[in-house]
Amino acid sequence: MNILKILLSSIVITLASISFNPLFSKNLSKTQIRQKVDSLFNLGWDYLATNPDSSLYLGNIQKELASQIQYELGIVNACYVLGYARYNKLQFDLAALNFFNGLNFTKGKSDIKFKRKKIFLLQSLGSVYYNTYQYDNSLDYYFKALEIARNLNDQRILGELYYNIAINKRKQEKYDLCNEYSAKSLEAARQANDRYRIAMVYNLLGGLHKEEKKYNQSKLNYQKAIQVGKEIKGLEKDVIMFRVNLGENYFKQNQYDTAKAIYLEALTSSTQLGDVQKLKWIYNNLGDVYLEENDFEKSISYYKKSLELKNPEVIDEKAQYAYDKISNAYEALGQYKLAFQYKSSYQKETDKVLALKEDLSEQNAQYRMKEVEWMLERQQQQTRLLAMQTKNFWFKISISLLIIILAYAAYQAMRYYRGVRKVKKWLAEG
Repeated sequence: MNILKILLSSIVITLASISFNPLFSKNLSKTQIRQKVDSLFNLGWDYLATNPDSSLYLGNIQKELASQIQYELGIVNACYVLGYARYNKLQFDLAALNFFNGLNFTKGKSDIKFKRKKIFLLQSLGSVYYNTYQYDNSLDYYFKALEIARNLNDQRILGELYYNIAINKRKQEKYDLCNEYSAKSLEAARQANDRYRIAMVYNLLGGLHKEEKKYNQSKLNYQKAIQVGKEIKGLEKDVIMFRVNLGENYFKQNQYDTAKAIYLEALTSSTQLGDVQKLKWIYNNLGDVYLEENDFEKSISYYKKSLELKNPEVIDEKAQYAYDKISNAYEALGQYKLAFQYKSSYQKETDKVLALKEDLSEQNAQYRMKEVEWMLERQQQQTRLLAMQTKNFWFKISISLLIIILAYAAYQAMRYYRGVRKVKKWLAEG
């Protein structure tokens, strides 16, 4: 089945590359090219989850075509797809670069389509910084998006953004604020009938209460998330996540057998779905169970299974976690040389994360600088406009005064002429 999907994808991409190639678009009208750009956006978006490389390919063609006709919304859409594809490949620095590029084309635009895209781009940047542990920067972008979304009064978008803010507050251990924004997200999601967001908020509250050691409340919220998730078609992977989180709740209470049973069930489901990210997570969790039970060999075997799925091209926090735990297990076994080797690998992954954070901080600083430059340019434009308006105002006043003076002079001249005529008439009669 997967091979068939890959073959079909390849055929679609090949046909698209021929149909949408800029070389074949030179004789088309602007309207026809715009239609092609919009079609590419829809096609690229469809492939984001399953084949981000295809989305990158299509996004680049889309951006090139849109640039040819200066179709700014098309360029913004292309940047969004390119950024999201990089995000799905866990290439967060390249994702941010595309999102920032897209934002540059939304500046000064009042059209609602641009406003919506600006919300999504800001929200995406918030997610990039969240996934690289820069929670203050993440919140900054989420709140910027929230300000625009409130003006649009779109409850679905508001529900998403409140949720994004809530998970940040949870990471910062600001649990009261996490509760507050979770409640706002739940209310907005209910108004929008966004069942997916409702399930995600229940899952978030389950995690929050677990960290607060309110395990019964945590369990109830996870069960609500599972129940709502089961009612939504296509949410199988998320339901597995909710189940694994429920397993972690039991793990925190030292109920290892119950946790293990849930993990193994989730492992089977994730294997069938081919969900690599979930598999790495579940393998690590099973490693944790056996580590707590002092079965170090079995623990190491599960952590290594997680590492076998590691993508060497990207930063992988699950691999970082596995390296650290394997090092601890080998140390417990007295195999210090192996413990040191895995601790070194853990440190290398940590250094990669730090390097990525520095790169993203630099991009953030550059964007802020551009934002300041743009604001200054706008102020200068407004100053020049005001000066022109002032100049026009005094010009109009001067013209008005001149007209009044000329009218008065004409009136006086008319009176003088009438007076002369009267005098002549009187002299003639005399």
